Amino acid sequence: MLISIIIPIRNEAKKIKSAINSCLNQKNINIKKIEIIIADGSSTDGTSEILKLLSEENKCIKIVFNKDKYMPHGFNKALTIATGKYIMVMSGHSVLKNDYIFNSLKAMMENDAQCVSGSMDTIQENYLGKIIGISQSTIFGVGNSTFRINKDKGKYVDTGVFGFYKSKVFLQIGGMDEELIKNQDDEFNFRLTQNGGKIWFDPSIKSKYFSRNTLIKLFKQYFFYGFYKVRVFQKRGGLASIRQLIPPIFILSLLLTIVIKIITNNSIYFISIFGLYVCIGFVFSLVSIKNKKENYLSIPILQYSYLILHSSYGLGFIIGALYFIRKWNKISTLDYNFNKAYFEKNNS
Repeated sequence: MLISIIIPIRNEAKKIKSAINSCLNQKNINIKKIEIIIADGSSTDGTSEILKLLSEENKCIKIVFNKDKYMPHGFNKALTIATGKYIMVMSGHSVLKNDYIFNSLKAMMENDAQCVSGSMDTIQENYLGKIIGISQSTIFGVGNSTFRINKDKGKYVDTGVFGFYKSKVFLQIGGMDEELIKNQDDEFNFRLTQNGGKIWFDPSIKSKYFSRNTLIKLFKQYFFYGFYKVRVFQKRGGLASIRQLIPPIFILSLLLTIVIKIITNNSIYFISIFGLYVCIGFVFSLVSIKNKKENYLSIPILQYSYLILHSSYGLGFIIGALYFIRKWNKISTLDYNFNKAYFEKNNS
């Protein structure tokens, strides 16, 4: 087999068919050279029934049961039975452009890399989800995260989205770390680069990702990103990018100014820091709304989305630092259930 596409999911009844069809409808690729392995994490919304029908219609679709429910567990179970020369990871609520795999193979052949990745457009069908998607695709919202802000030139990066890997990478450094409910892909890519591997970003590799459609879901998503980023920091002995520290520093600064206000009854420091943040957010919101041709009345919602992104991530990181405080001596500990011997036999 040439390519194994691994899709760990749970409760994706609304989106999984579109995700799979985007894999099946790739151009310039013989579908017989692709296997799609879906790790179903005990879905309860009808996803399992949809998968059963799709697998009966398409022999290239395989299903594995993931009783542990979480993404890294499902990925490792699927990885163990994968037979592809290349392994790709994908989300159940995303779709690939029809030349995604062809361009991934082309980029892999043309560059010295163990992984290639591309740009991702964050989209949603409803109004609030659309505004949230905008907040996740700007420098102010997510820093210089290349795959989110759609750079137009290829380059080596520290991480990516829907990584397209050489299969031997997993024999060299293992599978996804199952302790990490979130950020497992970031940890894996960081582990890859720490072991001398390279990740190539190519703008011709394009996908779409359906973002959260409520501010509460957005808060939970980024809170746990920040929370588990601490554990990635501990396991890898450092951060892949300095941008990951900016949200917690921002939140700590605000908390410090609140303490100063309580002690001295002087609110100038809080007003200065938060006021500057609001002004910068307004400028980015204005430019983003104009570029996306949205109604200018959306600016307050976009600014609030930015605040949710940064505050939830920052709070998550701070609470994670306290929660994992006793694990600083377990920097290199990995936790994955991946049968390397069986995988190597399949890929020999």
